Order: sequence, then structure tokens, then C-alpha cells
Amino acid sequence: MVLDTGSNETLASPRLVVVKQPGTKEPVALARGSGYTGSGVLAFAVLRVGRLNPKNCQVLVMDLSDLSKSLGQQIDGILGMSVLRDFEIVSVDLRHHKLVLK
Repeated sequence: MVLDTGSNETLASPRLVVVKQPGTKEPVALARGSGYTGSGVLAFAVLRVGRLNPKNCQVLVMDLSDLSKSLGQQIDGILGMSVLRDFEIVSVDLRHHKLVLK
């Protein structure tokens, strides 16, 4: 996943999330945040970040193949503020390539 603190939503590829009962029946357009555009389906998914306990999160499930192509590597999702805001502290350790969530 790509960390994007500027994205309001957390996105996930349909390769990772099977939508059994979507949160809405209509596609949802990604309007702001990451700069990535498109539409997807809101769903709840169990998300595990590192060693943290799995957490039930609302994600926008959408095709990320264009993003993967533009970045030259497989992108399975964008970790955005819809998940990050649940933590008191979010820091990025650039030297050690770590995301620290408390």
C-alpha cells in the first residue's frame, strides 16, 4: 500500500477485497485527496497494518491498475486519513522506511 496523508479515503484493489455487501449500491466517485480519480464501491474490510491487530475499516474498493502502471509497480491500495485518523500519533521514519502508528 502507498501511504498518502493527503487522501481522505483509504483505497483497496478488488484483488484484495471481495465486496459481498457494498456500503452503497451506487458507485462512489473519488473527489478529493490523493489526486487519483475514479469511482469504486464503499465496503468494510479487515485491514492489518504491520503488527497491529486487524481492524474493520471502511475502504473504497476500486481498480488501481492505472496507478500501478504510472508508478511502475503493483499498488494494492492507498492508506489514507479514513484509517490514519484513528491513531493519536502517525509518524514516518524515513531513515528506516517505517510507518509508526500509536
